[in-house]
Amino acid sequence: MEPKVKEGINGILILFYFLVGGIAVISEYLEDHFLTYISKPFLMPVLFFLYYLNSGKRNNVFILALFFNWIANIAFVAATKDTVYFGSLFFLLYRIAVVYTLVERITFPKMMPFLIGCIPFFFIYITVANLVNAEIENGVYLFWVNGVFMIFLGGFTLANYILNNNKVNTLLLISTLLFTFIQFIVTINLYYLTILIFRPISLAMFVVAQYLLYKAILSMDHKRMLYNNTFSGV
Repeated sequence: MEPKVKEGINGILILFYFLVGGIAVISEYLEDHFLTYISKPFLMPVLFFLYYLNSGKRNNVFILALFFNWIANIAFVAATKDTVYFGSLFFLLYRIAVVYTLVERITFPKMMPFLIGCIPFFFIYITVANLVNAEIENGVYLFWVNGVFMIFLGGFTLANYILNNNKVNTLLLISTLLFTFIQFIVTINLYYLTILIFRPISLAMFVVAQYLLYKAILSMDHKRMLYNNTFSGV
């Protein structure tokens, strides 16, 4: 594909991603379920095409993660306790795939920085758990497992950022922080205190967080391809 054509398509897809994301945020604020159903499910497919277009060495696990996230998004649209449970299951699969992708590609930090990095995420999660634990009922085990992965990912990204605050680690940390606050807001809104503005705020953060994660994975793909080409004599 011609570079100019590829650049043009890339720009259109990015614009479309944030346009769809903006429509989804507005629909959440207006509580327009029809508009949400025709906007939010397009986010992950657009991101998939962006990734497919731009990555020279595609990561199949990340593509699978996008698929899990897409299923979770569809389930979260209804926002009932049953669909949230189903969506949380697929979001857990998404988080496992993301953790695998990052650990497989980024050197694991030393234990002490990692444990220190886990501390703020642990306290955020414990705060949420204390507020909603009695209301979760049959989803309590899934809630705790999601929390373990959230704390692990938070400690991993924060420790790597402290040790080496390059572009990839910065993008990953911001993305992880946004995902952490999303879980905090969504859980509080569903089980503890319902406030209208919570859902559009969490969705806006989701749109940005997922895009930043895509950019981080894309940067890692380019670095790996450059490394392979260098050592293969290409």
